[in-house]
Amino acid sequence: MGAYLALREPAPLPYLLVYEGRPLGADLIRNHLRRYAEQAGLQGVTPHRLRHTCATRLLNAGMPVTSVQALLGHDSVRTTMGYAQLYDDTVHKDYQLAIARLQTQSPIEEIEPIVSLPAPLPGSTAAIVMVIGMVGVNVLSFGMAANCM
Repeated sequence: MGAYLALREPAPLPYLLVYEGRPLGADLIRNHLRRYAEQAGLQGVTPHRLRHTCATRLLNAGMPVTSVQALLGHDSVRTTMGYAQLYDDTVHKDYQLAIARLQTQSPIEEIEPIVSLPAPLPGSTAAIVMVIGMVGVNVLSFGMAANCM
């Protein structure tokens, strides 16, 4: 920051980033980004696409969706999820962690059931949890895919 401020032209305005004595505008940023992308041989690079990419990368790096939402200034998590995409690998890792946590908890047989179910076969707790989990993951995946279309 200090290096930038030392090189920055004097500005009578209270803005951090200035160019030719004025605050940086959206058009200036968009035009420079387009020119740099062309020089690098890239197509379709826009500030908005970079915003989507940033949200996706942060979400898949483990940042909570509510934090990404706040960073982007969204009122709704649904808007944020429209920006960011969960990679299949991220969903798989999160699922595996959740299953591992479930397996360290009390066995499902010891939990008071909401609905009476037939008693599971001995040693089948992990299989039941996995099947229930897979159904849930598939339902959630369908819901996310439907919202992104």
